[in-house]
Amino acid sequence: MAGRIFVDSLHNRPLKIARMEGGKVVFDERAIAELIATIKHNSIDVVIFDPFVSCHSIPENDNVSIDKVIKRLAEIALECNCAIEIVHHVRKAFRGAELTSDDARGGSAIVNACRSVRILNRMNQIEADAAGIASQKDRRQYFRCDRDKANMAPAEDASWWYIGNVEIENGDHVGVVETWEFPKTADLTVADIKAIRLDVQNSDIVGTAYMLGSRASDGRWIGCAFAKRLGLDAAKDAKRISPLIIRCLNSGALHVVERKGANRKLRKFVVKGHNWENDQAGENKPPIAEYISESDEVPPF
Repeated sequence: MAGRIFVDSLHNRPLKIARMEGGKVVFDERAIAELIATIKHNSIDVVIFDPFVSCHSIPENDNVSIDKVIKRLAEIALECNCAIEIVHHVRKAFRGAELTSDDARGGSAIVNACRSVRILNRMNQIEADAAGIASQKDRRQYFRCDRDKANMAPAEDASWWYIGNVEIENGDHVGVVETWEFPKTADLTVADIKAIRLDVQNSDIVGTAYMLGSRASDGRWIGCAFAKRLGLDAAKDAKRISPLIIRCLNSGALHVVERKGANRKLRKFVVKGHNWENDQAGENKPPIAEYISESDEVPPF
């Protein structure tokens, strides 16, 4: 990697390209000139600021000022014929929630001014069950990378990574990111989805609508509709069925509504989605976390 990777610590060599003075953004032109000279001298292709907040002194919630800082970085990238990436944190997320670009810390300009945004999410419990990863500790070693919130791919189609443990020459162990393939799950045909939708619709009409958080043993769990169609055992094959449920929810084939159950408490019922036949491409896919999170009652895995 000699001559190909250049690392500077902002602890030892602070770099603040912008600050606020009198309510206006002031750029440190000397620091920017040195940065440009370094990039050009070493023919650097990609410059990464990690974290972004450490290279400026602008309030994160000041959208107008933050936009100017990111636009200035874009000008540097253009002049140096390189890419510039900024690493940015998110707000504290609710347990089990799927992160999107809307969760970025600070104002929306941080995301809006960037040409491309990638989101990192740790593997959730349902994904771990679908992949056959039983240990909670092991699950935390896997994460997925999605391009922005509008492009959340099914679990097996997302870009997955694994934090491996590598021993180096002095005996220490370091975490190294490796690519990882999510195990493929059984697929659903259009005929399968249509049959499941019809079953869901009929059950809703007669007052026995399927539920998202019920148990396989009472026949009211939505997975029972899938098991019936695919010739599976709802309890024994719950790990195989759950990803298929998520796929149908994301595509709009099925929908979740909250109603009062027999004990008059709000429960999550699954009903037939609207306009799915006219939109099988699934352009408007809601995030998985809207329907299923670690706090939900899920099948008996």
